Amino acid sequence: GSPAWLAFDPTQAGTLLAAGDGRLFLSRDAGGAWTNSPETVTPIGFDSTGRLLGWGPGALFESLDDSSTWQQVGVGPASQPTAGAAIEGGVLLGEPDGMWWFPRDGSPSLVVSGSVFSIASAGDGAVAVGSDALGHPWLGTFSLAAADSGFRAASLPPGLASLTVTGGQVAANSNGA
Repeated sequence: GSPAWLAFDPTQAGTLLAAGDGRLFLSRDAGGAWTNSPETVTPIGFDSTGRLLGWGPGALFESLDDSSTWQQVGVGPASQPTAGAAIEGGVLLGEPDGMWWFPRDGSPSLVVSGSVFSIASAGDGAVAVGSDALGHPWLGTFSLAAADSGFRAASLPPGLASLTVTGGQVAANSNGA
């Protein structure tokens, strides 16, 4: 079947991980051969340094060996996030009340209220798709760069003010587009 999560390790060419049906699948030859193991931590994604970050009830984990072992690195939400992205310094997670920043060395903080449908890492930040409490969509960026830190939502044309978003996905390439 289709995996619920799929990612390439950005620091190891040809290393691909996929998760689904309670299993984590690993390929070191770009999908030619696979090994699998029980999914003990739900993967969120790789940050730019190749660190794999994941979630478990009430905790965040990291793996430095493509999910062979996990170490708890902080607190996390009690229930599984709706979306997530790993960036150097922590993770952004979508929860029922909005998008939260979970830094590796601090307390979580609410970034934006509303629904979060998808978050993709992009360099030292992320791109997210969501909607406010009234269902009006937003496309936002989150950055940790000193010159451009914080969250910024894209302005929508007036004609789109009544558009309601009920789901979606976003992806970012290695150039942040």
